[in-house]
Amino acid sequence: MKAFLVGAVALVVLAGCSSGKDTYTPPPTQPTDSGSSAASPAVPVPRKELLGLADLPTGWTVDNKPDDAQKLLPPCYKSAMSTKDAKASASAGFLAGGTSPFLIESIGYYTGAAAAAKLASASKTLGHCQDLSYVVKKVKITGTVSATSFPGLGDESRAYTATLSLGGAPVTLYLVVLRSKTQVVSMCYGVVGTGSILVLQQLANTAVNNLSTK
Repeated sequence: MKAFLVGAVALVVLAGCSSGKDTYTPPPTQPTDSGSSAASPAVPVPRKELLGLADLPTGWTVDNKPDDAQKLLPPCYKSAMSTKDAKASASAGFLAGGTSPFLIESIGYYTGAAAAAKLASASKTLGHCQDLSYVVKKVKITGTVSATSFPGLGDESRAYTATLSLGGAPVTLYLVVLRSKTQVVSMCYGVVGTGSILVLQQLANTAVNNLSTK
């Protein structure tokens, strides 16, 4: 099974991964970001608000190839997490136990009512995303997405759970999308098996506290 996921999806290693052990070390590279880093002090700088080493449990590492994890995400998750219309944005990826669990965080700064519109659009997209069937590197992935109970964060937030099957291998993707004034934060926590959404709740709380717009 390990060979299947490494060869076909190039992301999740099943061997040695428990379904709930969620435990992070210094990242060797800086997270990616877009938008001007020389923004006015009154304007949020997402790159400076991403989760850092002090925010994460021990046993994690930076994901130097976050695109690999993003390929596993359902199309509706990718759309909800997209920051292509943001005035400034930043993202980072992290891994624990080698390749699973993984965490992807993205922050987008918007102007006017665009942040609220972005969250509304993400909620609509995810609300219509129930039965999944898509292909990653010639491997068919099936599953379901459902709204998930989650503590309220920021000005408004939504949470979802995707339960996937990769050739019989179970993977769970927990997603939260939240708005704090003019910023929208999305975080996806993925784990082989079921894991625990409590990990995402703790990290999302920290992510909100890191925002200048909180």
